[in-house]
Amino acid sequence: MDTDNQNKWKNICTQFNIIKFQDELNYQQCIEKIIFEDKLGWEPIQISSQLSLQLGARERLVPDIYLKKDEKNSLVVEVKSRNHIKEDKNINQLISYMKQLETSVGIYIGSEIEVYYKKIGDGSNPFLLMKLHFNEQDENGINFISLFKEKDYSIERVEKFKIEKQKNQEFQNKVDDLVKDIKSDYFKDILPNIVSSFFIEKGLDQNVVKIALDKIIFDVKLKEGKNKTHEEEITLDYLCRHSCNKKIKPNNGTVQRYAYNLIKQIIDKNYGKSYGQIYAIFGKKNHIEDIKNITEKRLNRWFQNPKDLITLIDGTIVAISNQWGMNGASKPEMDNLIKIANDFGIDTSFS
Repeated sequence: MDTDNQNKWKNICTQFNIIKFQDELNYQQCIEKIIFEDKLGWEPIQISSQLSLQLGARERLVPDIYLKKDEKNSLVVEVKSRNHIKEDKNINQLISYMKQLETSVGIYIGSEIEVYYKKIGDGSNPFLLMKLHFNEQDENGINFISLFKEKDYSIERVEKFKIEKQKNQEFQNKVDDLVKDIKSDYFKDILPNIVSSFFIEKGLDQNVVKIALDKIIFDVKLKEGKNKTHEEEITLDYLCRHSCNKKIKPNNGTVQRYAYNLIKQIIDKNYGKSYGQIYAIFGKKNHIEDIKNITEKRLNRWFQNPKDLITLIDGTIVAISNQWGMNGASKPEMDNLIKIANDFGIDTSFS
């Protein structure tokens, strides 16, 4: 463990929690001093406060803090008081500053710290690199110090940190997906067959295995002490509320699955967009739905198997409609879906 970085983070937390708010400018100057100058080693000459940016003929942007190491390495900071309730517009404003200043890194400081990375010029969405509280025990504290100390700071290091975090998130997502599959009703249904095949391959008599398994109830539970992710809690709660006392089978018809695959590919093509943005792609039609909004009465209108549910970048878990047909009243909707898929370069051949 980096003791020096750990001590710097502890000192930041201690000093932050005793700052008295007098006015916005005084508070901002305190943040500049205790975080960026004293603990991260930025020189006053490298720090611009309330930098005024011309935006069009009449509008101006004024970021709170702009730090510049050299022509390639800079970052912008938006500061709010610890009592401020963060709104989406605060982060949108920070992203606007990043775009105007052509810097890939933005930091929001309020009651907590959020660090964003956005590769300039490629149309990508901002990536939440880390979120941390002013708590000495926050595990991201040392990472924050390490990334933003002036002597070590570079956009390249931040980008490498982002790539590594994405890899870790993708790995964890795969683990979480597998856990959901293993806990699904579908897996519980086939588990006796898996166990039966195992013992029969070991040479046991098939009838002996069958009678023995008839005496056993199979279930799958998370280990004690293993914390569920927010995504798992929502999914398991949804399945419990809707599936506990009855057998529900998703519609696996050929046309329905064909439509499901098209919609999933469209969602994949738009990775990084929020639920509202993806919903709008389909022309405000009921092709996808937040699982929290699906009522008991409409339950059978959606693919419900946990492995068919999709988690979007904003954390929304969506189900895909199974109400599809190639003829009659369903045909216009199918034609529209095929057109959307074609617009995204997706193979829409039906087999």
